[in-house]
Amino acid sequence: MIEALNQAARWKRLIVAGCILYGGMGVVALMPKSTVVPQYPSGMTALSPYTFIGKYFHGSPATLSIAFIIMTAGAFFVGFRAWRLAHMGESARLAFIGGVLFSGLLILTPPIISQDVYSYSAYGRMFALHDVNPYVEGPVAIADDPSANYVGRMWWEMPSVYGPVIQLGTSGLAWLIRDYAAYVIALKFAATVFLWLGMWILVDLARRFGRSPTIALVAVGWNPLVIVHVAGGGHNDIFMAVALLGALALHLRGRENLAIVALGLGSMVKFLAGVPLLLYLILIWRSTPQGRRAVRATESLGILAAMAILGYLPFWHGTATFGALLRVSGLGSHIALPTVVGKASAFLIRTAGFRAVTDGQMTFVARLAGGIFFFWYFIHLARNLKTDEQLPEAWGKILLVYCLTTGYLQPWYLVWAILPLALVPESKALKLAVVAGFVYSFTQLPGGYVVLGNETRRAGPWIALAAAPVVLALSAILYLRHRRSLQPSLD
Repeated sequence: MIEALNQAARWKRLIVAGCILYGGMGVVALMPKSTVVPQYPSGMTALSPYTFIGKYFHGSPATLSIAFIIMTAGAFFVGFRAWRLAHMGESARLAFIGGVLFSGLLILTPPIISQDVYSYSAYGRMFALHDVNPYVEGPVAIADDPSANYVGRMWWEMPSVYGPVIQLGTSGLAWLIRDYAAYVIALKFAATVFLWLGMWILVDLARRFGRSPTIALVAVGWNPLVIVHVAGGGHNDIFMAVALLGALALHLRGRENLAIVALGLGSMVKFLAGVPLLLYLILIWRSTPQGRRAVRATESLGILAAMAILGYLPFWHGTATFGALLRVSGLGSHIALPTVVGKASAFLIRTAGFRAVTDGQMTFVARLAGGIFFFWYFIHLARNLKTDEQLPEAWGKILLVYCLTTGYLQPWYLVWAILPLALVPESKALKLAVVAGFVYSFTQLPGGYVVLGNETRRAGPWIALAAAPVVLALSAILYLRHRRSLQPSLD
């Protein structure tokens, strides 16, 4: 009894500490001269209580940047302490409450770190208010709309690269909420609600699999990468990740067709969800009696085809509907492992005397090697996927491998992998995802909007260059430390 009370007291202290840290992030985001947020609509200041708190504090851009970085580090420390506490006993109720409070504290802020939510808002208003097809035109087509003022420059002329579920959802909200600042907050609120829904589903799934719901909740709801980029940034990646969890819950209840629908919806948020969908279809194929496989496959593909037709029907403009996907396929980011490996390899080769080798050539080779590894690993997982219990780890692993082999990586992409892997706490893949999230959270800050000045902005790529070996080294350490204690499942 005394031990249980002590455990509860520790959880409550961590919840208080986390609330202070995430509340502090909200204050920093709304303070004048804050560099942790891009330019935002002035109407947001009236919607946030942090505006009134922030007016009593003052700080230079450098001071605010450092404060935000320290708070992020502190939030990770709280999360790691909760991770240890979760292994000492179950406290799912307190873990859930903490996760809800932390994410809730970042709803009423401007989008933190990233401008992506402004792109969602622009595409939504294009279709709902201006009768412009977001799959054909970019935000420049509605230059007089307030949303166009906040879209990132590289996306100014880019049509939507998101699936029709997101387009229909953002368009519906835009039609309902005409005030632009309130609309952006509503998009962030929707993302946060789906995070809470994902946490609730995780509790149910963890109990069904005989795993710890507390550990699953901490891995997601106490993870600063997830909280800052979902509740703070409003990224739509959470919709795809929760669709995976929903599909898994439906599958375990014997609702295979509804599980396919859920995965199809996830694929119509971000097309990468089609990879877990394909793994799921392979599992269904194997579990179906041989005489019914053709009928089952036809039924599954029919469901997906009907969903695709209904989803794209309002936006259909021939092959041009998918033109933006081709345009973004060659994009790269300086924190992606193939980019770092390619540039480092080119430097070493030039140092050895082969001056003609360029960064672009070696980056292309690294991306090609990463793509080959991704497809090989997918085949490896597909061949070994035999039971329902393997699904969350298989989905999480293939999405994590994609994050670590793609040429275009943003830190919030790791949300895709973290949610399903939270159901497999003994997996090395979960630990690697958390470590990668920790490292990449800090590479995004100085290289993006959290800048101490021009010198620090120029240092962003160098910080990213240091991140790759850190992720690789920590993953090697994790593997060596845990290879004996972890039970292999798909490996």
